[in-house]
Amino acid sequence: TTHYLFFIADNDAGKSNNLKLFNILAYRNLMNTSMTHANIYNFLGPREEGVGTICIDEAERIDEYLEIMSILKSGYTKGFPVVRMVDTSNGRKQVKFNTYCFKALAGEKLPDEIEARGFMQRTLVIKCFPGFPKYDISEVTDPAGDDEYQDLLQELNELRNLLFCYR
Repeated sequence: TTHYLFFIADNDAGKSNNLKLFNILAYRNLMNTSMTHANIYNFLGPREEGVGTICIDEAERIDEYLEIMSILKSGYTKGFPVVRMVDTSNGRKQVKFNTYCFKALAGEKLPDEIEARGFMQRTLVIKCFPGFPKYDISEVTDPAGDDEYQDLLQELNELRNLLFCYR
């Protein structure tokens, strides 16, 4: 099984920057602000479980999307794919889609406690606060020729490779 992370705070507190760091370090990461269940099914696919990471930004209303909530409630443990009918060139066919993988979300408020109860039971909430870090992850990931940022990006890439080895 795996837990989920939910970064919560007002604007300018670093929620999205936390997801940007996951975007760099995580294996096969899909990061988006308006993700649909079809995006998730297509990304995780029918083959091997747990090979991707999903980061959803601006997720404060995630509880309003029943299909995504279903994925979040079932996707914390292996062995529970979702079966859907898909259109193919030969007609319709039944396909299983994996939902298991590590997921991190960020938003200005938590989802409704009743609507998202199963999801919240599997989630670690991390409150973010404004700060003044020495480096901005957005500048590090796009060094624009700056040698110092380029060195930091190289360090992050080396860490990513090391994490991948231990995965």
